[in-house]
Amino acid sequence: YFCDVSIDGNVMRASTQVVVVGLTVTPPPLVREGDDLTLTCTAAIHNFQSQPVSSFWRQGSGIEDFDGVTTTNADTALSTLLISGVGEQHETPYTCNFVFPDPEPGTVTSDPVTPEIKPGITLPGFTLAEGGSGALTCSVSDFSSPPDSITWYKGDSRIRVDTGSPTSNVLELDSVSPSDASSYFCDVSIDGIVMRASTQVVVVGLTVTPPPLVREGDDLTLTCTAAIHNFQSQPVSSFWQQSSGIEDFDGVTTTNADTALSTLLLS
Repeated sequence: YFCDVSIDGNVMRASTQVVVVGLTVTPPPLVREGDDLTLTCTAAIHNFQSQPVSSFWRQGSGIEDFDGVTTTNADTALSTLLISGVGEQHETPYTCNFVFPDPEPGTVTSDPVTPEIKPGITLPGFTLAEGGSGALTCSVSDFSSPPDSITWYKGDSRIRVDTGSPTSNVLELDSVSPSDASSYFCDVSIDGIVMRASTQVVVVGLTVTPPPLVREGDDLTLTCTAAIHNFQSQPVSSFWQQSSGIEDFDGVTTTNADTALSTLLLS
């Protein structure tokens, strides 16, 4: 734009630039608590004469500002903000702000966007003695509405699908055997997103070696072997219990990848 001023026969001209910026904020996806979230904002820049621009994101009403990662070319600037491990405190409006240095310093601000964060799901695992029973519980109690479906997996195999706003989120394991020792997954579908929780089930088969006949005053060694299926960590410990909890004794425990051995010496 130009402004010509005529005075006393002289014409003086001033000029300037008007830059028009169109901002588009990509609607954030639904995310679950604890996940990472990336916010993206694009600036279509018309008649921009210089480089670069910078950007920042503002949470709420100036609660906190975060520097955006800005990339620019001749007529477009892109700003991204990575939020790691989102929680309830991030479910507030965010605005994207581009800062232009020329021709006059200025800031263009987007409309606010608010991430929608769903509660995380948990799936506690357990260790079971062979022949015992237990239940895996996929926690969905924090959701404001029932999930659309709950799908259970054992390893890569789908073993059950509950649909139609299921209220059951429990997988029963009865009379467990070594084949039940595995990774288990619970997929919860709600409001268009699928959240997964995983856990491990460990199955232990115990064998106590029958003690030999001993005479009074001799030493006696008791031995117990645990065959451990799907064990993920080391080490384990052991103790022996006399009668109905009269006294407990720490066992001497040795372990390898899939076996633990406990011995108790009675002198």
